[in-house]
Amino acid sequence: MVNMKLDRDESKEAMGPVIPQAPAYPYGLEISLDKNALEKLGVDELPEVGSVVALTAKAKVVSVNASNSLYVKDRRVSLQITDLELGASTAAEKKPKRDPSDSLYGTPETGNLKPVGSAE
Repeated sequence: MVNMKLDRDESKEAMGPVIPQAPAYPYGLEISLDKNALEKLGVDELPEVGSVVALTAKAKVVSVNASNSLYVKDRRVSLQITDLELGASTAAEKKPKRDPSDSLYGTPETGNLKPVGSAE
C-alpha cells in the first residue's frame, strides 16, 4: 500500500498560497459511508475518531486523461468504487500465515502437489 498523504509542497500546491489548514491528503481520497452503506458492510458499532481501519475496494476505471501543454503535463484516472470491504486494521494479521514451501511444493487442499525436485 502507498501512503497518499501530501507533503508540505503538494499541500500548498493543491490549495493555493494562503491556507490556514492545508489538506493532508489529495482531494477525492476521503469517502463517506452512510447508514445504508454501513449496514451493507456489517458495521454495527462505529469506530472511534482517529482509529485506523482496513479498507479493501474494487473499482471500475471510468475515465483516463493525459494532457501535455506548454506549462503543465498531467495524468488523471477516475475510479468508481463498486465493492468495499471494511475491517480492523489488523485484518491482514488475522489471515493464517502461508508456508513458503506451499508455493514450491503445493498443498493437499489445492491438489497441486509437486514432487520434490520436479522441473516446471
